[in-house]
Amino acid sequence: MDGRPLWVYQIKPYLGKLPDKAVKDTETRDRIFTCPSAPEKPTPDSDNSPTPSPFAQYFTNHSSMGKIQGSYGMNRWLYDPTIKQAKAGKTVSKNYWIGNDPRTNFWKVQKQSNHQSIPLFFDCRWREASPSKNTEKYYPQDADDEMGLVANMRHGRTANVSFADGSTKTIPLPELWTLKWTPSWTPPANLPKVPW
Repeated sequence: MDGRPLWVYQIKPYLGKLPDKAVKDTETRDRIFTCPSAPEKPTPDSDNSPTPSPFAQYFTNHSSMGKIQGSYGMNRWLYDPTIKQAKAGKTVSKNYWIGNDPRTNFWKVQKQSNHQSIPLFFDCRWREASPSKNTEKYYPQDADDEMGLVANMRHGRTANVSFADGSTKTIPLPELWTLKWTPSWTPPANLPKVPW
């Protein structure tokens, strides 16, 4: 992936557009970004933040590339080389980029992962998620946890996840904690029980 903003904008030009319209001017085939189980849009377009409901769409806007409504997210650790996490008083990079090249090469990432399941796209309350601690909880147990963007009740006790190797699976929610979200991810000793 290159330096343009957000995965949804990088994919949007490939989805097609209306004749004689610029990509940013189309409402596009934006529905492809929306899960049928998340039809609601309860917040105003000025709210560029995670949706408060697992059954709702988020809204995001870019000055030169237009608006997107959606209900799927991407593993942010796979495409943003600038994300860092403070640890023991210093900043540590925890991303999936290879060598000195910040552009993600999914084939190389998957090959180096020792066949561990690296989530790529998934049901989400925001356009991306970057779980960083195996102690993060389900939504709405802790509204600030990144895992809660993915681990919610949209599909009951499961979530749909596409992986960097091209496979897609329906995952029982506790198993989200067993996926390789970051290169340093370690699953918890006990998987958290679904609270509903």
